[in-house]
Amino acid sequence: MARVFLSHADVDLTLAREVHGWLVEAGHEVFLDRDPQDGIAVGERWEQQLYERLRWADAVVCVITSAYLASPWCTAEVGAAQARGSRLLPLRVEPGVVHPLLTSTQYTDYLAHPAPGAPGAPGRGPGRAGRSAAAGRPRLAAGPFPVPGAAPVRG
Repeated sequence: MARVFLSHADVDLTLAREVHGWLVEAGHEVFLDRDPQDGIAVGERWEQQLYERLRWADAVVCVITSAYLASPWCTAEVGAAQARGSRLLPLRVEPGVVHPLLTSTQYTDYLAHPAPGAPGAPGRGPGRAGRSAAAGRPRLAAGPFPVPGAAPVRG
């Protein structure tokens, strides 16, 4: 499976942890900066660690929100991933929010099928595949996008 860098704004940490769980459950190796086991430890040089992990990753999942757009570090992560030639996989969380560096990149829409408990969620999991009835867990979508069940949309 893929090595995935999860790029998110600090205020979107709860959602980033949810996406992290989906990806790990699907068998991917995922870097989330705030993960207690695999993230950046207290005392580590966080900027250096972020750039090392961006070089390590096969793909970068970007949790796109208005806070993401406002973050210079999120933009730096997108730019570094583009320069390296990493696959960028934007996950749009807010309507109409598109990162200026990702306007020509195919997005997937978290809004189409939010996780249970999210505002307006009908109790169905993310994406067209939904959640496994037996386990209540998101399933990995067919195709190259590593976010479970997420359907692509145009930026």
